[in-house]
Amino acid sequence: MSRGSGHGVLAEVFRRRTATRVNDHAAARFGECGARAIELLEPVPLHDYYGPGSVLARFTDIGTVLRLGADADTVTLTHWAEYLAKVPGKRRVRRRYVRCDSGEQWIESLDDSEGIVDWDEGDYFSQIWWDFLRSGQVRTGRVGHCTAELFPAASFVTFAVEWLETRF
Repeated sequence: MSRGSGHGVLAEVFRRRTATRVNDHAAARFGECGARAIELLEPVPLHDYYGPGSVLARFTDIGTVLRLGADADTVTLTHWAEYLAKVPGKRRVRRRYVRCDSGEQWIESLDDSEGIVDWDEGDYFSQIWWDFLRSGQVRTGRVGHCTAELFPAASFVTFAVEWLETRF
């Protein structure tokens, strides 16, 4: 999966392939390739675009994640876990997007920039990933010059929800 530009060379190469389908959402842009691409990509809720009915929710039901040399704080599925986790006081935001085809658009969601809650120990995204990696549910190896990590999306989301609920 790819969320568009700004997410690395490999994601951009994938996005530009003729077989790749990309959804049209101002805040939650994903690319998919294959027989189920459209099923995964559409529809995307305008608000809470990583929540119920989202690409992430559908992908979790059927997908496997392959990370290639990715940073620890870039497991986008963590956002879906944030929606599922029963955590009090989740931080919400309202952001303005300007679209060239339809003008201004205001979108509300859980805070996907600063996190849904403050954590005294820093970035909980990275910590969730490191703890999941240690759980033994991730196959690791080398692809070219980078570390590859392969795991079922559903296993990660279940782990991340429990992690969030235990700490917050």
